[in-house]
Order: sequence, then structure tokens, then C-alpha cells
Amino acid sequence: MKKIFYTIALFLLLIPLKVGATSTYIDNYYIDITVNDNGNLLVKELFTYKGKFNGAYKTISYNSNSATVALPVDSSLYSPDDVILKEIKDIKVDSNVDFSYINHEGSVFERNDYASVGSNGYYSVTSGYKEYTYKIFNPGTYKGFYIEYELENAVINHSDVAEVWLNIFNNIPDNINHLELHVNIENNNELLRAWAHGPLTGNIKIVNNKQVIFTVDDLTTSDTFDIRLAFDKLGNAKKSSDVVALDKIIEYETNLADIANQEREDARKYLEEYEKKQKFRARIFNVCGCFWILGLLCLIRFIYKNYDKEYLSEFKGKYFRDIPNDNDPALVGYLVNKKIRTEDLSATILNLINMKKIEFAKVDKKDYKFTLVDETNLTDTEKLAVNLLFDGGKSELLSSFKKRAKASYTSFLKDYSDWYKSSLNEAKAKNYFEIKIAAKLLSVLYSLIGLFLLILANEYTNKILVIAIFLLALISLIYFATYTKRTKEGNEEYLKWIGLKNFMNDFGKMDVKELPEVRLWEKYLVYAVSLGCASKLAKTMKIKIKEMNTDINTLDTSYMDDFYFMSSMNSVITSSINSAISSARSVAASENSSGSGFGGGFSGGGGGFSGGGGGSTGHF
Repeated sequence: MKKIFYTIALFLLLIPLKVGATSTYIDNYYIDITVNDNGNLLVKELFTYKGKFNGAYKTISYNSNSATVALPVDSSLYSPDDVILKEIKDIKVDSNVDFSYINHEGSVFERNDYASVGSNGYYSVTSGYKEYTYKIFNPGTYKGFYIEYELENAVINHSDVAEVWLNIFNNIPDNINHLELHVNIENNNELLRAWAHGPLTGNIKIVNNKQVIFTVDDLTTSDTFDIRLAFDKLGNAKKSSDVVALDKIIEYETNLADIANQEREDARKYLEEYEKKQKFRARIFNVCGCFWILGLLCLIRFIYKNYDKEYLSEFKGKYFRDIPNDNDPALVGYLVNKKIRTEDLSATILNLINMKKIEFAKVDKKDYKFTLVDETNLTDTEKLAVNLLFDGGKSELLSSFKKRAKASYTSFLKDYSDWYKSSLNEAKAKNYFEIKIAAKLLSVLYSLIGLFLLILANEYTNKILVIAIFLLALISLIYFATYTKRTKEGNEEYLKWIGLKNFMNDFGKMDVKELPEVRLWEKYLVYAVSLGCASKLAKTMKIKIKEMNTDINTLDTSYMDDFYFMSSMNSVITSSINSAISSARSVAASENSSGSGFGGGFSGGGGGFSGGGGGSTGHF
């Protein structure tokens, strides 16, 4: 259980943060508009892009909308007469960029109508019906673009007030994180009213009789944004009407404000009801979650005591010096490790060598030749191991075995799979482990209930409880799905094999008189591979062997030297199998061949008309 917990904890720590492809967006958009006495608008814009781009574009439209407007005047009066470009430049910015950067010095771009993607430091101009599009070529990932222009005759002098109704954005090609717009009226003294139409989250602040600040965050591509101002009449404005306009403007904007405020009230009511439901849901989650954790702890204790805790064994010792039985090494590996491993294949081949079914001889310092000398009385699993090693032949070089694993990975992996399945079926037939399907399914279901319980979690639930339930449900799910308990007989045999493993690990520290006969060590090496201590055993044997028996002729020492080398054959077989799997994966992953006016909030929707100017800004 402890290993499972550490595994899950490490897994959670190693999960990388989700880093998707960064979309390109406008981080900050700053606009400064100065209303001149002649009715012109001097516009300065600075927008900072984040993400990958080749450049940016700005479309300035000064076409009036044909929809019905709030005042009985010619709608064309709301359109500026022309756009006069002053300057386009590149502003060096950082993460602290603010409105003051709008007047920073930068690199001025040159006009080149033939510029293309990849160009740097140029802009091109495309004209349409009452609009200009400026395409700025300046690739990067985080930059500030500055454009300055003048809208001619954008202000109307009515009989009582001056008015400007300006569309800032018709369509927003890229999301805008933050937008701030300042409107400055040089010669204004008394009257100043301001309105805006767009997202209801926006805000209008009338600083004084000469300045208004509009702010809005999180503008999306589906949003529009326009502003409307009424102020003291200008002395030199060229456009005029005889309409008494202010009361009409206020009436029109009040209607829009009422609609927007009703929407806000509806949102508040909905949010209040929503919060009630969420808080009630959170209380249910907190109560159910606590009971679930309590139940889980009880269930884990019950499962461990009745289905996971091993039976008591008659064998109590630390060491076991004899071979518990003559089972196939793969069966021993399954009993000890609860699974069949590639090491068990190595041990099976070594056992066949020990049984004199296979002989091997040294070819050179690094290579060995295997020869099949006796095929009688082999089990089905042993026959499959022989087939894997010799591929239907009678002899095989160790080097050729490695090459075949990589070159003929399909047939190699099939042979390995056949041996694996046969070994697993043979091991399962031994009934080493108890199978309690009902208990396992019910306990797994309880863990899944914990995960489904997280559906009730929301912003009002206890965050520590949410994390606790998630981790406990995940850990318990793996535990309940994987726990196994050996049978009484299986556990008795398991402890003896573990005792043998302990003995093989520690025998180098023991007195010679405590050790078994030398002849038995040939068999030890076979099972040491499945038990995972072959390398240490072989090294210690080479030092200890001459102390173990005065009659050294009872064991062929040259054979023992060879067997020492063969004890490392596990790494060769394991690497060969991994190489075959790697080749299969590489091929599988390859591509197929192919022949109110006093400030406050924005009003939603706007009117039927958004005046001249505006346009859009985007990247390419």
C-alpha cells in the first residue's frame, strides 16, 4: 500500500503543467483622442501583441451607418470627412507597459505597398470605401505598435451642444485583454456628458470638464465598442445642425441605460439564486465527502485484513538454504513478483542449460554459441522458449539472437508473446493467489463513487477536502484494482523462496561450514535470475567457490566461469526484447506511404447607429 501511495504522489508531481499553443492576442490597447476646436480628432493608438505574429494591421473606417440614429439629422454628419495618417512606429515595451507609453519614442516605419510577409519595418496602405487599412510588417512575439492619425470634421455643432459619436471597433479580430481610452477636449469649460455602448462590464469616468476615461477588459471578437460625447459647442467646427440635441440624446441613452440596468438586475438575481444552489450543493458535498473518507478508511482496513494480508506461515526463518521445489523459474518469478518478467525467460533458458537440454560454448570474448542437444520431455512452455532462442534451428549465436530481435521484430515479439502467455497460464494454474472478484469490484466501485462525488464540487466547497477525496479515490482505486493475496500454500512457498533469496544475498558473509554443497549452486544461479539477485550471487560465488569444498573436482570450474558469464545473459535477452518493442513502436508511429452621460457603466447594444471612425485591428 505504501508503494502505491508513493507511486501516485510521484506521478502527480511529475505531471507537467498544461502548456498549449499560445494564441495571439492584444494584451493592452491604449487610445488617446484629442478633440480640436476645428472639429478634428487627433487619435493616438498603442496596442501590445502577445503571441507569434508576422505583423499587425489597422483598419480605420470613417463611413456612417445607414441605420436610424437618435437625432433627425443627416447620418452622414456623423462620419469624418477623411483620415490623415501621421505616423506608424514600433514601440519597445515590457510587462509593465501602461498608458504613458503612448507617447514613447520608437522606430518609425516606412511606407512600402509592395512589402510582404517576412519584411520588417514597413507598412502598406490599402484603401476602400471610406476606409484605409494599414498593414504593418514587424514579426515577433511581444511588441507594441503605435499609429497616429487625424479624423477630419468628426464633431457636429448642434444648436445647443457639440456631439461626437465614434465607432471604436466594428469587429475585433483578436481578443483584447485590457482597453483604456482617454478623450480630451481642449476648449471645453462647462458641459460634458459621455456614454459608451459595448460590454456591460465597461466603465466610464468623467475626470473633469475636459477629460473622459473609458475602460473595459476582456473584449472578445464578438464584441463591438463605440463612444458618444456631448460637450460645449466648438468655435470652428465645420459641421452643424439646427437641432436642440442634448435632451434628445439623453432620452435616447436613458432608454439604452434602462435596458442595460435591467439586464444587470436580472444577472444579480440569477447570481443570487445560483449562489444559493451552489452553497447548498457544497454543503452536501462536504458532508458526503467526510462520510465517504470515513467509509473508505474502514473499507481499506477490511480489505487488507480479509483479502490482502497474507496468511501466517509455518516457516519463520530469514534464510532457506534448499531449493523449495523444482518448479519452472517463470512460476517462481510469478509467485514472488506477481507477474511474468523478461528475467523469467532468461532463467528458463539457463534452466534448460542446467538440465543439459542446451549446450553453449564461448566463440570469442563477447559471443557465445547455443546448441540444442535434447528436445525430449520438455513442457510446452519450455518448447516455446527453445523456439524463441533458436527460431526453428538447432544452434544460435548470442549476437545473432540480438540482431534477429531487432530485424525480425514482428515474429520475435510473437514468439515472446506465445511464451509469455503459456508461462502465465501455467503459473495461474498453480492457484498461487486467491481470486475475490466480487470484493474487488465492490471496492473499486466505492473508489469510483468518490471520483463521481467530485462532480458536486464547486467554488464553495472545501478545497482541502476536494484534494483529499481526489487523491484518496485515485490511490484506493489503484489499490483495490491491484491487490492480491497468496493462498496459504502459496504464501508458505513464497516465504521459502524469499528466504532463499536472502540467503543468496548474504551467503558471502557466512562461514563456509554453513553453506550447502557446491553442486547445488548451479541450480541457485537459475532461480537467482527470477529472484533478482543473479548478478550479486555470481560475483560472490567466484570469490567464495574455492572455500566451499576441498574436492574442487566435483564441479567443472571452467563451466562455472561460463555460468558466471551466462548469469548476465538476462540483460542481453531483456535488451533484445526492448529493442524489438522499440522497433515496432517506431514503425507504428511513422507516416503511411503515399503515391446617462455622467459616467458609470456602458450601455449594451448601442443604438441603431455608431458614428464614423473605428474599424478593426488584428495580426497576421
